Amino acid sequence: DVMRGLFDPEAAVVDEVVCEITPIDALADRTAFDAMIRYRTGDAEGRFVGIETKYTEPFSPKAYDNDHYRSVTEASGWFVKGAADALVGAATNQLWRGLMLAALTEEATGWRGSYVVVTPDDDVTAKNAVTAAKAQLTQPGRLDLVTVEEIIDAAAGSGQCRTRDLGGSVRAALPAGERRQPVVIWASTTKHLLGACGNRARSRRRSRKTKPL
Repeated sequence: DVMRGLFDPEAAVVDEVVCEITPIDALADRTAFDAMIRYRTGDAEGRFVGIETKYTEPFSPKAYDNDHYRSVTEASGWFVKGAADALVGAATNQLWRGLMLAALTEEATGWRGSYVVVTPDDDVTAKNAVTAAKAQLTQPGRLDLVTVEEIIDAAAGSGQCRTRDLGGSVRAALPAGERRQPVVIWASTTKHLLGACGNRARSRRRSRKTKPL
């Protein structure tokens, strides 16, 4: 239910959830997914979603650029013409690199890929960056933004993840002067939330009782 409702309506079975992963090192840098969900559709098509989580910190302020990035951008089929010049700036540079990693992972594995940014609902900067990056994709649906609040609500209502799996929920407020208003967050991060769901899925597979989502 969580996967279908938030990440892919065609998702049927989650095979693996991994945190802090570089599936392949084809970019030859430190670009990584904060989390990666590998799953299958009802037709047994392998897919994955790479996840970038943002809570209080901004996207990387440095604008990385090199010939290899531009070659990947042109050859992958994920980006429109001129996308490298549009995405190289600091506002979208990290998204550009994450999307390239997703494109290269798809090419290497044969799994259809997508990329999702997870952020609190009031992060206007992240929303604007995602909107700008989507405009540079041949298939804008490859990139999406899901809020922390949406994940919490979906997980709590799905029956697939219990509060004892996730460490309970808390209301947290940032120190005075921070731009964010108080938001409901899990005591553990969204990455651990997804990991808890994934651990349960792996346990079901080991017992040969995998349950469709």
